[in-house]
Amino acid sequence: MGIVMQEDDIITQHAICLRRMASRWRSDYFLLSKLKEHLSGTKFSSDSDVKTAAENWLNGQGRDFYQAGLNKFR
Repeated sequence: MGIVMQEDDIITQHAICLRRMASRWRSDYFLLSKLKEHLSGTKFSSDSDVKTAAENWLNGQGRDFYQAGLNKFR
């Protein structure tokens, strides 16, 4: 009888499990897609500029915008 080596694929199993679980989680795609659309085509000179532009845009959205996003979770 030869040597039998059992392959340890626990990392692969965890990745598969996480992928299945994540597909059931709700997403904030509504918010991020709108922000991406707003920032698209803009050239930024630093990460700080991106952060400032994103914060300004998020702060400028009205209650209806956020309510529409929340309604997609229902």
